[in-house]
Amino acid sequence: MHVQVLFDAKGKVHALFHPSKEADAPRLEFRPARGQRAALLEVPAELEGLKPREFHAAVAVKLQKEGPRLVKRKR
Repeated sequence: MHVQVLFDAKGKVHALFHPSKEADAPRLEFRPARGQRAALLEVPAELEGLKPREFHAAVAVKLQKEGPRLVKRKR
């Protein structure tokens, strides 16, 4: 499963949504502000069962050479 994620240079997630797989669904995308980026990222299997609010609070983006990756946030 993938989610569209809006995040900053520190890896903080500001917003996310699950893109629709329906062919006729509206196309949504983020317009990042200065210092932000948006990417379609794979959801780690350990986080797939969370409710939306729990999911948003539990994730961060790890920035690495290979590209951004969604990870479980350190508390």
